Amino acid sequence: MVVTSSITKRKQLFDLPIRNEELEYWGPVDTQFSNSFLTMGNEFIERYVSYKSKVSKKAFICLVELVQNIAEYNAIAFKDNTPDAYLDLQVKKGFIQIRTGNILKATDVELLSQKFKAIFEMNQSALEAANKEAILNGKSLGLIMIRRMEGAAIDWEIQAKDNTHWLVFELRFEL
Repeated sequence: MVVTSSITKRKQLFDLPIRNEELEYWGPVDTQFSNSFLTMGNEFIERYVSYKSKVSKKAFICLVELVQNIAEYNAIAFKDNTPDAYLDLQVKKGFIQIRTGNILKATDVELLSQKFKAIFEMNQSALEAANKEAILNGKSLGLIMIRRMEGAAIDWEIQAKDNTHWLVFELRFEL
């Protein structure tokens, strides 16, 4: 694995654009940090978008889900050795964009890939049925909720870089 010392070098490694007007973080994400980042993200959205707008509320709900999922996955999969993750929130003229990237254990890649493909290939009626089943069986609604989010352009992929697997997520909400 390549060790880099600055966020600029890391962004170049993953071909990520370098911008000044965004809230971003690259480093370990645990539950304590996720709470802090989400507080900053809420304030960031309030500063740049009317927080009472439906779009900003939807974006913040998705941000919470994605960041908490990374923290929870890291706690379960990596225990005390929390790996680096990438969190990025941009509020620009015309859109809100959320991007995340987190390391996956190689043993989890196939199962997570199948789970994501299944949810993102569902038609609307199958998605509603999956949502109802999850509610009735006490399962997590996070990924289903994100997939059901109206007005969101959603993209995800599992990438392999330097023998490390990354789950990369991007959501974009038009304002």
